[in-house]
This record gives sequence, structure tokens and C-alpha cells, in this order.
Amino acid sequence: MKNYAKFNSEPLLLRSIDGSKLFQSISSYSGNNEWFGWMPIAGKVQALKITQDTDTPSDFEFDQHIITVDSVSFRLGNITSISSRKITDNIYRENQQYVLTLAYNYIGPDKLVEKTLKKNLERINASLPVGFTAKTPYNNWFYEKNFWSYYLVGVMLLFIYIISAALFESLIQPFAVIMVVPLSFVGCFITYWLFNLPFDQGTIASFMLLGGLVVNSVIYIQNEQNNLTKNKRGNVSSKFVKAFRFKLIPIVLTILSTILGLLPFVVYGEEPFWYSLALGTIGGLAFSALVLIIFMPFLPGVLKRK
Repeated sequence: MKNYAKFNSEPLLLRSIDGSKLFQSISSYSGNNEWFGWMPIAGKVQALKITQDTDTPSDFEFDQHIITVDSVSFRLGNITSISSRKITDNIYRENQQYVLTLAYNYIGPDKLVEKTLKKNLERINASLPVGFTAKTPYNNWFYEKNFWSYYLVGVMLLFIYIISAALFESLIQPFAVIMVVPLSFVGCFITYWLFNLPFDQGTIASFMLLGGLVVNSVIYIQNEQNNLTKNKRGNVSSKFVKAFRFKLIPIVLTILSTILGLLPFVVYGEEPFWYSLALGTIGGLAFSALVLIIFMPFLPGVLKRK
């Protein structure tokens, strides 16, 4: 059982009592002044706890106690009500195993945080008895259990190849479509490096979104080039330039509209997932425009055709 004090807001407002100062005064009276910290003792850094050496007052003594805050004196019983609650230690169970969660804060670079966490987990697991394990509960890019995310990108590229092969009626031209996807990932990597962002689930989501967006530009150009090849005779290079010129405005409008739609997540986004997703997608889309201009003519099935 543990006692709790509930403040009545109306008397506090009538007396213009500062809540923080009232809390400090009550803590000092009730004997709940505690200090936790770490200090060097005997050449080692050890945990230290300092508490006030006073007896905890009873409920009656607490109600009758006169306290003064900002030159205003009043009885605690007039502004608070004491109630007792039962406190239980909640131990959760997952997969028929009991789970205890330990949280800590480590200030430093992401790579150092990952390295320190991995080192501590190995040290703790080596000292735990049989049947006990220590592991991180959150998903992270660097852990092997999340390598399945890579397979999602591979499955996405496979589906894009099948759809493009059916559209172009060719087994070579779809390679130009799927090769643009990893090239656009370079822009995502550069963006994460510039903004010093870690690779997380938002990165995987941005990869999937980029894969569905950047292929549209190549499909537009390839399909228009195929239509020109069927209807007119002439040089393959000139047909590619003509198809690129015809589809340039729709491609630019698609890229710009997507970037503008994701900007609010970058400017006003508070969730790390959406911020990482939006920033990675914007960087990948911007880089894909350079890929279309510089690298697309050299992709298989674009200029060299039988």
C-alpha cells in the first residue's frame, strides 16, 4: 500500500499558491526528499542514494500540519485529500516467458550507442543463469532479425520486372527499369549522411516508396520510345531524345508534387519514422532526376536494340 495526496484546485487558485513550491514543501515535510546519483567511492563509481532521516507522518498529522508557501499559511487538510492505493509489480509475459524491461539513456553517436548496447548485452547474457536472456526489444536496422526487410526490396524489384516485361514484351528492357531503383537509393544514402540520420524502419519504407515512384519515369520514356519505334523509322537515339522530351513535363510534375507533398513531414514532423521516410524519399526522388538525365541512355535496352 502507498499513500497519495490529491490537490484540490479551487483552494489553490483562491490562495494563488504555486504548485511547484507547494510540492517542494510537502516533500520536505513528508520525508520524501531523496537524491540519486553516482559518486567515486574507493576508486570506483558507485550508486548513491541519500534520504531524509525523518519518520513519515501519519494521515492525521499530515491533515493538521500547517504549511507556509509565499507568505500564505494554510492547513494541508484544506487543500489535499489522502488516499491509499495498492501497488503491485507488473511483470509481463510473452511467449510463456516473463519479461522485465530495463531502460537507459546513452548520449553519443549512433554507432557508438549500437556498439555499447551490443557489448553490454553480451556481458549480461554471459553472467545470467540458464533460462534467462537479455535482448533489445525494439526493431533496428542492424539486427539480424530484421534482415527480412531486405527481401521486401528484392520482391518489389521482381514484381516490377514481371510487370515491365509484360508491358514492353521484352526481357531486356525491364532491366533498365529496375536498375534505376538502386541508383535512386544513392540519393537516399546521401541524404541520410548529410542530415546524420540513422537507418531504421523509415529507411526501408522510403526504399519501397522510391521503388514505386522512380520506375514510373522510366516506364513513361520506354513506352513512348517503343510507340515511336513501331510507328516511325529512324535512329534509335533520336527516338529516345524525342520520347524523353515528350515525357519530361509529366515526370518533373510528378517528382515535384511528391516532394511538396512530403515536405510537411520534414518541416513539422515529430515522429522519427515519418521524418526519416519523407527525407529519404525526397533525396531519392531528387537524385533520380539526375539518374534519368545522365545514366538512362547507358542502361540496357534503351539505345542498343536489335
